Amino acid sequence: MKKSIFTLFVAIILIGMYSCSESEQELTDLGNQVLITRALPDTVPSYIPYIPNPDSVKKRNTRANYDSNLSDILYTIREMPITIEPRAYSGAQLTMNGVSQPITVHAKYIGNYRQQFYIKILPSVSGIPYLIYGTPAMNQPLAVGQRSDNPDNKILFMSPDGTGSLYGASWDIYRATKNQGYLVIESQSLIGQGDSGNWMDVFNYVWETKGLSSTPVGYGKYQQKETQEFIITPCDTFTLREIKYINQYSAKATFKGNYDIVSSYTNEAYSDDLTIMAFESTVRERSQYIEDKCVNFLLHGLNRKFKRPSVINGEVNLLPSQNTDATVTYSPSYTVVNPLSISLPITVPARTKYEVTYHLKIYDVEVEYEAKIDYTNPKNEEDYRETNLRGIWKGTLYVDEKIEPSIHEIKLDTKEVRIFHPNIKNVSKTNPLKL
Repeated sequence: MKKSIFTLFVAIILIGMYSCSESEQELTDLGNQVLITRALPDTVPSYIPYIPNPDSVKKRNTRANYDSNLSDILYTIREMPITIEPRAYSGAQLTMNGVSQPITVHAKYIGNYRQQFYIKILPSVSGIPYLIYGTPAMNQPLAVGQRSDNPDNKILFMSPDGTGSLYGASWDIYRATKNQGYLVIESQSLIGQGDSGNWMDVFNYVWETKGLSSTPVGYGKYQQKETQEFIITPCDTFTLREIKYINQYSAKATFKGNYDIVSSYTNEAYSDDLTIMAFESTVRERSQYIEDKCVNFLLHGLNRKFKRPSVINGEVNLLPSQNTDATVTYSPSYTVVNPLSISLPITVPARTKYEVTYHLKIYDVEVEYEAKIDYTNPKNEEDYRETNLRGIWKGTLYVDEKIEPSIHEIKLDTKEVRIFHPNIKNVSKTNPLKL
């Protein structure tokens, strides 16, 4: 009897030890699962696609915000990996969490494939401006989703597959109203009713971040919030090739005043003397390439120097002078330290002193430009992309227009003084200015 009781006691202990070991393993597995799923809530909700009425979507989509420049650039980066960063969270990016799971916002990790998206463009007859995918295979588009237990809770999620209707995955992309470089991503299927109650007062919902970490990206009526505006950055680096100045009709040259350089020379001899008077100074000229930014390109070639436009007789010349050097970089703020050196051949009469003030004109210049950038896929040379970044160049130019100089003449023997302003338009080494 005692032996049976002892055997039963040992069995109970062994069963208890096994149960504890199994529970510990379950906790360990659960801990790993939480880490893998980025600490999602204990009760993970399920999401299903939102299925809109295709006819109502087609009628609603008029694309009033069509922007040819943005459209060209988005076409250039089609099916290339991009990141999407909300204005509300600097250093954070939209992040995928798997199929049928919501898109959330997490800290940026360079090279993280879960933070890389792809824009696809269908033929215009499809009625779908843009599709956005989370994988290079482009088989699972981002779409409007909803909680299975709460259909009114609409979220942005990765749809289960791309075999069904794509209208719930149709997006338009346009510029933020006030914040340059930011874009708004608008659903073409999720439509809201305005406050007026009028049946014609409707709007399309746009992406709106609701928080960090496990909070899904949702939607809202566009109200210029920082949670509704995003930076799109291609992961691949383009190369800056050339800059052209365009549109003579919009170019401006505003005269700001003269810049004077003074030089003097004394001829103490009793015969005329041919000399070359030098006028030297150093000026600081402003240069600004103000890009009409819509997509945030990473660029090679930002240290390359380019020529500026010129001013001739008060008018902007879009073609830079052949005699000028490339002096500015493609930068929103750059200063050119420009050493000026001007020569004026003069025949100076005997026993005369001259003080000459040479006048340059200062212009503030504004002109439109196009900066050509391109990209070649290193794995496929046939995959070549190019586009133009557009904007306005603003700068300061010191221009020599051969203005009549101010000359102060003093006769050494008689002390006679004369001030005059000779014409120097045709002065050269072979045809010096005769005073």
